Amino acid sequence: MGERPPDEDGFGARFLAAYRQLGGIPSVFTYATLNAIQTAGREGFDEVLRRSITLPYRVLSLTASATPEALAREVVEELKRQSAGAVVLLGLWLGI
Repeated sequence: MGERPPDEDGFGARFLAAYRQLGGIPSVFTYATLNAIQTAGREGFDEVLRRSITLPYRVLSLTASATPEALAREVVEELKRQSAGAVVLLGLWLGI
């Protein structure tokens, strides 16, 4: 069992801090997922996200190379896009 490289330490914690700072809503994640994110390193981080929320491959693939802060920015932006799309669909459905 080897040590993680120094730049990998705290990947999940840094992601969550940036996610919150950028206005991401923690309630989209379950308590168990928040704990998993908090302690996760880069490796397997995409799987943690994939199991909890629906994100396009473009965003999930960033876990391999982006900083946690850049990934958080992309996740927040994608969730905003999804939310805006849901509002439009609801408006169309309600006829507004």
